[in-house]
Amino acid sequence: MMAELIADGRIIFDGDRIPTRKRLLREQMHSLPSPSFYRDRRTGTNRLAALLGDKRFPFPKDHEVLMRWFRMAAPKDAVILDYFGGSGTTTEAAMQLNAEDGGTRQSILVTNNEVGVAEAKKLRKSGLHPGDAKWEASGVFEYVCRPRISTVVTGKRPDGSKYSDGLLANVEMFDLTYLDPGMVRRGHEFESVAPLMWLEGGARGPRIDEIPDEGWALTDSYGVLFDVDTLTAFAEAVTNAATTGTPPSVVFVITDSDAEYQQAVERLPVGIDTVQLYEDYLSNYTINVTGGVR
Repeated sequence: MMAELIADGRIIFDGDRIPTRKRLLREQMHSLPSPSFYRDRRTGTNRLAALLGDKRFPFPKDHEVLMRWFRMAAPKDAVILDYFGGSGTTTEAAMQLNAEDGGTRQSILVTNNEVGVAEAKKLRKSGLHPGDAKWEASGVFEYVCRPRISTVVTGKRPDGSKYSDGLLANVEMFDLTYLDPGMVRRGHEFESVAPLMWLEGGARGPRIDEIPDEGWALTDSYGVLFDVDTLTAFAEAVTNAATTGTPPSVVFVITDSDAEYQQAVERLPVGIDTVQLYEDYLSNYTINVTGGVR
């Protein structure tokens, strides 16, 4: 093989430097971005209309164009963040690319539920205002983004008709809102804060949505100790998980006592991130997060 490369002039000898292989441009066409390429802008619009069954969003991005760039710039386990989600093209591109190359890319998409100017005028003339059910149903998230992602994953359009065979993907949709600090206490509205722990644990696998009777809960990604009195059983479960090669990436210890938190940290295996959560979860996520690596 080496002799053939040398005979073909594909090995570069430069003085005392290590010989290097000469790579031809045609061999790199799928690895290097082209300086420019042509793509009809109507492609994204026409496809989204076919996906949802009607035209709902003007000039959406083309998911195949995004796939092209993600393929070159984002590794197979990348986390892709889009703060201006719009019609949801970024998330679809990530899911389609995973289906193509077996990747595990995660897409975090943030969007509001803004209603277009023309549609807002029509709704106001009908006596509707932001917050009304019909108004919110016309917003970009509810009318375009949510049904688009749902259709791509399930293969079924909002009207129940079949679009495709769907994709193997997990999707979670959260509503960012304000909670009453007085209500966010131990056991109260825990389900509203639970997604934050799941996200901090890597957003993979099952989510701990309620406080179990055992006083603690553990998944392959993260664990939560609700009652320090059950520390022995919890620490044993975490240790067993670490021994079998599936340790959680982070453990949350819910206590107002720094001494109790430190006691818990000392009982947990080395190398696991620990976070102290005070009983007022909401305040914790705004000002009171402490943690480290054991």
